[in-house]
Amino acid sequence: MKNKHVLAAILGLSLFTFTACEKDENIEPIDVFEEYARPITTESNKYISKILSYRPGPGQYTNKNLGDVASAEKIVGNKTALVSLGAWGGSIIFTFDHTIYNRENDKDFIIYGNAFSSFSEPGIVQVSFDENGNGLADDTWYEIAGSAHTKTATLHQYTTTYTNPKSDTEAVTWTDNNGNSGSIAAGTTNKYPLFIEEQDEVTYTGTRVFPTVNTSGFTSTEPLEWGYVDNYDADYSANGNGNAFDIDWAVDTDMNPVSLEGVDFIKVYTGAQLNLGFLGELSTEIKGAEDLSIVDVVE
Repeated sequence: MKNKHVLAAILGLSLFTFTACEKDENIEPIDVFEEYARPITTESNKYISKILSYRPGPGQYTNKNLGDVASAEKIVGNKTALVSLGAWGGSIIFTFDHTIYNRENDKDFIIYGNAFSSFSEPGIVQVSFDENGNGLADDTWYEIAGSAHTKTATLHQYTTTYTNPKSDTEAVTWTDNNGNSGSIAAGTTNKYPLFIEEQDEVTYTGTRVFPTVNTSGFTSTEPLEWGYVDNYDADYSANGNGNAFDIDWAVDTDMNPVSLEGVDFIKVYTGAQLNLGFLGELSTEIKGAEDLSIVDVVE
């Protein structure tokens, strides 16, 4: 556990008998945790309680099974459904029925995917604390910096715009802020997300990572070392086909570490822009998420 101050905040106990923990002067603290944190109770559920946003990128599943709003809703309350986030930047935002608190020297939550040893589709995680206490995901987002975030090839503050072809038989084209362009191959249905507000074009911004793709024989993608969703890292199997995350890995937009006592909202987005030939685009899939911090309080 982070400290007694945090436990008191979550359980709604008096804080007057506890002393605040010392903070690293180089890390920006979030000091309002005890005021806005949603308590963990014996009735709290360790799984996702609500989907707040689902905005996939174009993809082979988009607008149909695995890539529609109904599929996104199915990951609430379990870890056995499946939803696809489509091509790079496609995202989902969810919350729990309580604040996930930051455990000291331990992982805090797991996000489940469908990766296996020779095929990973890494998704990037962002977290946010409901600092203003309004229950909306409108506070500052911090990115979980995984192993690839410091690689030279990784692109930060990367932007891609997808254009709706408004046709079932035309590819979805994209351009990025580095002068590159490409497309998501056409099929029998329009692969542009038809249930989002932006129906001419949509722009996504975030970090782009570059997993290694092997094309000799059956196409495979090598996993990134750690810190990503739907990514076969060293602990993936041990975590029940999930990736575990430490809130202490969070950084701001300048890659400076931040100190968060807990988080209320989690966002996952597809982290790579890759065309895998007959397999279609690389698209992160998730099956659900679980709070690990709930055990320390309830049990």
